[in-house]
Amino acid sequence: MTLPDFGAFGDPGEMLRRGQGGVNWQVAREVAYSLAGPPEPVPDDAVREMEALVRAAQMLLAAHTGMACFDEVAAVRVVDRRGWVDGNLQAFRYLIEPLARTLGIGVAGPAEPAANPLEAMMRPLAPLLLAIQVGAVVGHLSQRAFGQFDLSVPRLDADNLFFVRQNIAGLEDQVAAASRDTRLYVALHEVSRRALFNLPWVRTRLRDLLDEYISSVVVDLPRMQERLGDLGDPSRLQELLSDPSTLIADVASPRQVETMARLEAFLGFVEGYADYATEAAAAQTLPYLDDLRAALDRVRAETGEGENLATAMTGLTVTRAPEAREFCRVVAGRVGMEGLNVVWADAANIPTTAELDEPAIWLARIAVDAEPG
Repeated sequence: MTLPDFGAFGDPGEMLRRGQGGVNWQVAREVAYSLAGPPEPVPDDAVREMEALVRAAQMLLAAHTGMACFDEVAAVRVVDRRGWVDGNLQAFRYLIEPLARTLGIGVAGPAEPAANPLEAMMRPLAPLLLAIQVGAVVGHLSQRAFGQFDLSVPRLDADNLFFVRQNIAGLEDQVAAASRDTRLYVALHEVSRRALFNLPWVRTRLRDLLDEYISSVVVDLPRMQERLGDLGDPSRLQELLSDPSTLIADVASPRQVETMARLEAFLGFVEGYADYATEAAAAQTLPYLDDLRAALDRVRAETGEGENLATAMTGLTVTRAPEAREFCRVVAGRVGMEGLNVVWADAANIPTTAELDEPAIWLARIAVDAEPG
């Protein structure tokens, strides 16, 4: 894992003292900033243009799908990579602080004496390792993110729309489409996901699945002690600071497998529907749609260090999006968009894994009539 020179943050002993009492989010921010790079100004006209493109994307999606949620007003923020860090770092609190408690770390400070020597040792160390790891995740993701929803990290905060100006400019260099069309495609991508994650029952379902997933985490203390080795050795401590996944790799539970499958299937369906709606809405508007789709697919396929580290930390990947996109195409072809949109009426209407592979099973279960003509 690529991390900054920790000499910039002080000696390891000082870093450990900063980790006392819970996950040190200031350390996480410093690590993320160092990977995001220096600040870059964002011109006012870039913000105004993106606001207009978001509005165009909302109208296109609402007109194609017939769903009012796509037309809801959203605050638009055009940021540099550090601005993306500021807007997204706190989103990881929901995942990291329960994990810290699982490791025996009180977020506001340890409330009881340590139960064993390893727990006593981990209380100052684990908050620091977690802070470094989450900072590294967010810092690396800031180098690749176009917005908030093009990376496979579950999000509960879908209130605003973020666009990373220099990363979108990099995408523009990879395609033949005009710059404005590329930005509109990114806007369609982000608006579609924000609208779906803001549906009340979708947000509740995601929170419930994440709660269940986080609660299933257990710590194998004997194996962790074996992996950590002798922390009295300063070189070993520096090694851990450079690779905090040593800690996270020992967080696992058999019960996570089943919960993870349901969570990934749910996220995959949201992604797949959003992909289908984006492409369908853009089909009559963007002449280089195939080129744009291929470029975005390449970005997704070429996972960077941020995605790899996020997967190591959470265990989550979104693997069913292509199947979900094809499911939407088949169902919309048979019963129209109105029939497909029945999936959003209730959590029970989300297709199962078997139904993704065989849409006819879902159509029979939901009893949606075929579209006339």
